[in-house]
Amino acid sequence: MNFHTVFRASLYLTLVSSTTVLAVSEREPIFLALMIGACAVHAIKSSRGTMYVLSRAAVTLMIIPVVAFAIYEVRTAEYVLFAAAHFMIMLQIVKLFHVKKDRDIKELFLMSLVLVGVSAVLTIDIFFAPTFVLYIFCAVTSLMLFTIKSDAGAGGSQPIITRRIVVMGVSLACVCLAGTLAVFLTFPRLDPAFTPSITSSTNPLAGFSQSVHLRGVGSIQGNQQIALRASLGGPMAGSTSPDDVLWRGVALEYFDGDTWSIARTGASASSLRRRTSSGGASDPSKVLLQTIETSLSNSHVLFGVWEIKDVSITDGRNVVVEYDRRRRSYSVRTPFNGPLRYEVRSEAPPPRDVLAMAAGPVPRRILSANTQLPAPIAERVAPLARRVAPHLEYPTTLEKAEAIQSFLGAGYAYTTELPGEIDDPLSQFLFETRRGHCEMFATAMTVMLRSLDVPARMVNGYLGGQWNEFLGKYVVRQNNAHAWVEVYFPTAGGGQREEEAGTWVQFDPTPFVVGPDKSERGLLAVLSRMADYVCIRWEDDVVHYGRNQQASLARYLTYLAMHGGERMRRLRGEAEASGSVALLSFLVRRAMPLPVIGAIILCAGWLMRHKLPFGANKSSRSKTRFYRDLLKLLKRRGHKRMPWQTPLEFSRRVVTCEGPQWAAVHAITMIFCDVRYGNPPQDAERDAQAMLKALRVRSRGNGKTK
Repeated sequence: MNFHTVFRASLYLTLVSSTTVLAVSEREPIFLALMIGACAVHAIKSSRGTMYVLSRAAVTLMIIPVVAFAIYEVRTAEYVLFAAAHFMIMLQIVKLFHVKKDRDIKELFLMSLVLVGVSAVLTIDIFFAPTFVLYIFCAVTSLMLFTIKSDAGAGGSQPIITRRIVVMGVSLACVCLAGTLAVFLTFPRLDPAFTPSITSSTNPLAGFSQSVHLRGVGSIQGNQQIALRASLGGPMAGSTSPDDVLWRGVALEYFDGDTWSIARTGASASSLRRRTSSGGASDPSKVLLQTIETSLSNSHVLFGVWEIKDVSITDGRNVVVEYDRRRRSYSVRTPFNGPLRYEVRSEAPPPRDVLAMAAGPVPRRILSANTQLPAPIAERVAPLARRVAPHLEYPTTLEKAEAIQSFLGAGYAYTTELPGEIDDPLSQFLFETRRGHCEMFATAMTVMLRSLDVPARMVNGYLGGQWNEFLGKYVVRQNNAHAWVEVYFPTAGGGQREEEAGTWVQFDPTPFVVGPDKSERGLLAVLSRMADYVCIRWEDDVVHYGRNQQASLARYLTYLAMHGGERMRRLRGEAEASGSVALLSFLVRRAMPLPVIGAIILCAGWLMRHKLPFGANKSSRSKTRFYRDLLKLLKRRGHKRMPWQTPLEFSRRVVTCEGPQWAAVHAITMIFCDVRYGNPPQDAERDAQAMLKALRVRSRGNGKTK
């Protein structure tokens, strides 16, 4: 393969790999497709051997729409950095078709490096890692070939590619990656930089939110992003099914007929106060402990099962927790943009027989906030609610709630289709389509209870979770997001404050919720959970690597240096005691770097032992193969050429030891010198091969000389 062809290919790969890094960050392949198309066109036009160059007029015509597009995108883009990166990609394409000097190629390399730097700021995705490694190898290879090309051009010689150059390029790329890793691990850390959430907004995505809009066109799409990880403990852990548990987030009280929100716009927030505990559960036997780790989120809500009695932050960060007394929700003071670890203590709701006897006055604030309805909605829904749960037949709050829940579950169907832009989506759901998503079911039950003067509110959170054996925790995804209803029971609990009296009990009227596949069997399911583990480790250990992680790494390395042997014996014991899936979990958690290290070693060994198709120069490698075969023959007879010996010195020493019958060694060496450093006579290689063949026959016949 021609050197210039290889160099152009490496340059194309460098440009494409840098654009791939941005495409992974942005999750938008349009500009990657443009770069690939431009490189393909340039490669076809340059197939004759020289770099294809457009005229100055054509380049000017290309620059005008590029600048116009850049101005438009800066004015309309959500993130200016993305607009700048897009402009740089377009400039790279223009520059590629106008390469006249070495300076132009250097500018292409520089722009690709800046593009990767911008992508590193904007992305948190694990796919950044392989694309970044690809870019490093492509860029290092291109720079080495560019240096060889420049030096050869300055000296008036023809550039060549040898196996040693390829090995050096791979080694240099590995050194660059190792240096990058060392700087990342040891450089003083600052707080995690702001990283914008990059998600497409073209289709509605299932996920937690602090408001609910009933209108919408299209269908709800599954969002596989992990929202939180949790483990359960305490007396109630054994009787709690993680598949059906409701992770309570925020209670929504105000309804305007189309949207649910926490409170009416402009309402007082005096119920919020700084708090980390509510005094613990009244019955220790009903306590459920949850250890929760949130993934990257812009939400400030803290989640928990049932009614949260206590929250404590465990990750060492100085986070202020606020407690909303009326809605009984916990949150941090400001939205956090990173993982947050905390422990929650919850109490199970009272049993049904206690709720059935609940009676008494409802606090004024709770009644006014949780029976509010727009007048047109109340007029349409109240007759249906009285027909479903008449007071004489269902006199208690519990009976009314159960009757309405059964009515919705039996007579209505679940769907992910949104109702569309209509004036009254709730009425359409109740009286026409009788099909809707979980927010529709929760809204219908809440409105029907409120029309009967029963305090109720909608709650947003998550439903269920999937066990991940690699993490040792339950994984809750964004498409586990769910909405349900909380109903107020006045005397089923206690509290000194008016707003903390009584208890709120969960009711879920949605008959069926489409969530992620909870099957734990099959290779694909295991690989999916393994991928979740790798992504979470990337987010925790790389994206949010900070001063605390640096200190932990230093302590771990110190411990490993002092107790490395004991540690290895314990890990070996764990591996031997593991089953098939457990062994896979052990390998992923404990020995994940080993396959990568092994692959690097194997690749390096392969490069050292095998010649690449384009790695041989005919004048300096393949034409002197006869001399390498001669050295192998002499080595078998006990003659090894030392590094300080010239070829002629070595040949004279061999002839002196073996005798005049081995004078052909000196003749073959002279031919080697002519081929390697001068102009060899005609048929010199054929004569050398013939003499070498005679030496092989003599060696087999005479044996090794003493």
